[in-house]
Amino acid sequence: MNHHIESEETAILVKKYSNRRLYDTKSSRYITLEDLARIVHDGADVRVIDAKDGRDLTRHVLTQVILERHERLDIIPAELLHGIIRAQGTQQQGPFSSVLSGIAQQLTVSSSQS
Repeated sequence: MNHHIESEETAILVKKYSNRRLYDTKSSRYITLEDLARIVHDGADVRVIDAKDGRDLTRHVLTQVILERHERLDIIPAELLHGIIRAQGTQQQGPFSSVLSGIAQQLTVSSSQS
């Protein structure tokens, strides 16, 4: 079974409004980026969409969560960041993305077994 589709179906839906507020539809309340970080840290998958047009903003908002606290950046090697920037818009982007997805899946499996 495709883990991406499975996690999308079970993910907590968060709506992002134009005023930058985030609304957790599961708990029916507004949350902060720090709350969102805690939800993910506790093991839940989230899906963030634009409240107006339904665009998927998950990657954008999760990146924002990482950038909000500098110590979270320490886990990402500079070499990886260089690789991401270099691969963007090239033929390497697809394979690079696949490798990162595979690593993410392995981390998910490892953390669920702990």
